Amino acid sequence: MKKGKSMRFISVGMVLLWLLTVPLLAGAVQSTGEAGIIIDKTSYVPGEQIRLQFKAPANWPGNAWIGIIPSNVSHGSESVNDQYDITYQYIEQRTSGVMVFTAPGVGQWDLRMHDTDSNGREIAFASFTVSDSMPAANDTDYQLRLEKTVFAPGEKIAVRFQASANWPGDAWIGIIPSNVSHGSEPVNDQYDITYQYIEQRTSGVMVFTAPEVGQWDLRMHDTDTNGREIATISFRVR
Repeated sequence: MKKGKSMRFISVGMVLLWLLTVPLLAGAVQSTGEAGIIIDKTSYVPGEQIRLQFKAPANWPGNAWIGIIPSNVSHGSESVNDQYDITYQYIEQRTSGVMVFTAPGVGQWDLRMHDTDSNGREIAFASFTVSDSMPAANDTDYQLRLEKTVFAPGEKIAVRFQASANWPGDAWIGIIPSNVSHGSEPVNDQYDITYQYIEQRTSGVMVFTAPEVGQWDLRMHDTDTNGREIATISFRVR
């Protein structure tokens, strides 16, 4: 069922309207201009506010929208995403700004951007996790960021990271299929297709090569010895 203005005021959170003065660090590029989204972190508790920055072309119709959708819903089709979103906000022809959503129940979720509400396309997305408990102290400072979230096979992927100086030298970041369950470093270690050690750096850039077509995650871990998954960011190869 298509969205209506009356529904929108029931389902959306507060919208903060201020223009972005820095380029987005995550998103996608499509033929009508740059479009992308980035969220303030990747782990939340139910009911916590999620602050999202967006950038969009001015020529999109007023019903272009961003919504929260379960991560296991297939990507690409706006009409499919429309069936599964639990909340959404219209972009309303703004070219940049901030939206605030409320974190849903425990699980893996995406914020997905669409160019219209009339059989449109999914243009960009950002994934996040909702869990019952807060991450350990300062875990929210440990982040992964991409300049875009859609790549071609073999394309270079530059990921920016923030990490703890207290982590051992074997803390690592790797590419793992998105359908692998989150949280356990030993599980991720079984499925990664490539990885790099952080080597006690607190920030920096790593360059990976995009794998074959599919949905993938870059996941950061605090050690290679029965550690934890600390942060994740998803991307698509097509």
